[in-house]
Amino acid sequence: MFRRCKVDGVWFAEAYAHEQNVPFTTIKREGPVAGIIVEYADEVGAELIVMGSSNLRGVAGFVLGDVSEAVLRLSPCTVWAVKPTQKEMDLVVSKVRSYAKPKPVVVTPDLIPDKRLWHGAMGMFFLYMTSYGMFTIAGTLMKGLLGIRVGGLNLAIVSGMGIIIGAIIIALAYNWYAGSRDNQGKEVKNGV
Repeated sequence: MFRRCKVDGVWFAEAYAHEQNVPFTTIKREGPVAGIIVEYADEVGAELIVMGSSNLRGVAGFVLGDVSEAVLRLSPCTVWAVKPTQKEMDLVVSKVRSYAKPKPVVVTPDLIPDKRLWHGAMGMFFLYMTSYGMFTIAGTLMKGLLGIRVGGLNLAIVSGMGIIIGAIIIALAYNWYAGSRDNQGKEVKNGV
């Protein structure tokens, strides 16, 4: 029934018991459900276990079984398995839906708040990577080209220095651009 509503059954039972002023204790343990129920009933000296029965049919019933049937087989005390009618189940489902625990709103932080700044940075990065890639390809495939002397220096050294200076210019331009975007819309008071 709780699977149909996609509601945590323990949470619903606690909320409903609290609303009806029924004292309850929530026990959370891991393991086979029927075994845990019987184990806890034995620990507290229970004389009676009352539980609902979903009465699963078909493959689900064969594979999963029914917890109330397993408790009935394992328990040393009396077990009442209550099987609600369809009308009762529909009533409970509507009650469960009215209790629907609000789902927390997940707010994802905007990791890139200024898209123009991001696109500018990516453009500059692409420019740098393109020039570096061309330098690498030229150095690999056209070794004679980079051996040419320019101003008394090897073209490879001049190209490499150009790429490094270009990267510095790109970093400075990005910092200037980012700073100018940060300062837009801010009032300047008393020279500050």
